[in-house]
Amino acid sequence: LSAGQSVTGGTTVVLEAGGYVEAPPDTDWPALRLSISSTFLGKGGTVTGSRVGFVSPAADGDEGEGDVGDLMLTRGGDGIHLNNGQSGPDTGSRGEFDAGSAVRGGDSSEGPGGDALVVNGFGTVAVIRGGTFAGGRGGIGTGGGEGEGDEHLRGLSVSVLNGGAAHVHGGSFEGDMRARSGGTVILHGCFLPDGDGSTYRGTFAGGDDGDEVAIRTDASGGGAIVPVASSDLECESFPSSEPTNYPTSTRAPTVTRPSSGSP
Repeated sequence: LSAGQSVTGGTTVVLEAGGYVEAPPDTDWPALRLSISSTFLGKGGTVTGSRVGFVSPAADGDEGEGDVGDLMLTRGGDGIHLNNGQSGPDTGSRGEFDAGSAVRGGDSSEGPGGDALVVNGFGTVAVIRGGTFAGGRGGIGTGGGEGEGDEHLRGLSVSVLNGGAAHVHGGSFEGDMRARSGGTVILHGCFLPDGDGSTYRGTFAGGDDGDEVAIRTDASGGGAIVPVASSDLECESFPSSEPTNYPTSTRAPTVTRPSSGSP
């Protein structure tokens, strides 16, 4: 399996610890693109999108810095695309991600970084139980690509659109999560939105040692961010207005656990 290859027709790709897929530089194709009932199982390893617009190494005997990458491209490449590829929900693709897996968007010298994971189309589902999802760094210059870049140009950690869904039970995330055009991000655990609802703070059902995380989110164009309480955690509700203004503590109702393989 080569980077940038389209995986289709019910194929299953398994990435184990120590494995990696990295897109070649200066391409707008994702490192992995799955469609039409295909499945990605991330048990470990790393997937990285294309790095765009950087200086290539100088040739032997050349005292210069080498060539700048293709500046016609300004956006870093995406890591993984999960697509439907057809018109019905029964041909949606699926991705499952466990602890030890890492998906990263490609960095960009001038423009925005690439997105780590894109979930696109009705019936397409990502189940994230752990792992690292990092949007690519943007605007970090055309040198060696070691700068921090402009945080406003960082790619998304998770992007869900066109009826796709991402069930997030755990993991770490660098870059916003975005749901748009009928896409849905479901945060499993105990989460409450800050002020304007752009950040959710809380604990994932599958988090380590109850660590609190802050997830920056963006729901637009019919997208939705949906927090779902976990029966394994004691969740705090919004602060009560009387008499103490302290948060009240409630345990989520016991629910029947879904069968294996469900979100």
